[in-house]
Amino acid sequence: MVEPPGGAPSGDPAGPRGIRGLIGDDATPSRRWVKAVLIVVIALLVAMWVYAFFYAPTEGINRIGDRTWSARSQARCEQSGAGLIALRDVRPIKDVGADALNEKADIVVKTNVILTSMVDAVAADVPADAKGQEIVPKWIADYRTYLADRVDMVAQLRAGQNVVLSETQVKGAPISDFINDFARQNNMPACQTPDDLSV
Repeated sequence: MVEPPGGAPSGDPAGPRGIRGLIGDDATPSRRWVKAVLIVVIALLVAMWVYAFFYAPTEGINRIGDRTWSARSQARCEQSGAGLIALRDVRPIKDVGADALNEKADIVVKTNVILTSMVDAVAADVPADAKGQEIVPKWIADYRTYLADRVDMVAQLRAGQNVVLSETQVKGAPISDFINDFARQNNMPACQTPDDLSV
């Protein structure tokens, strides 16, 4: 068989080394470059997860610096909690009786009075740190919105509507989620919204 210039057989355009002769010299450096990039990316991902699990700060974004304020607020909420527990009524409406809705409304009114007094007491105590002074008023405002939702529920019960609490939505979630998240992050579990309207 006659070979063309360069030594490749006339029926084999790839030359004496076949396909590797065409792409081998160019592909090897590119493959090394891709490998190097992948190694760097994997190393960065591993480093990110190691940091997230072992070194990243664990405190929530709503945690304030004045821990004594949190302790005082927890104590105030605990005092109110005793009254809320005494009023808690988990009976289904159908088991209460003919005047069930009005009776339920009476209970909600009483719990609202306790909650409002609790929120007022917590709001009157201003945290010493700048972050607390910025965030706590927003938390208090959310709590007052939640209380307004409870007042609306009372009006609906008085009107003969057998309803559950319809909470204001914030970013697609009930406003109580944000209230309770702040309370948990600041070691104030007693300041979370009550579950007295769950049935």
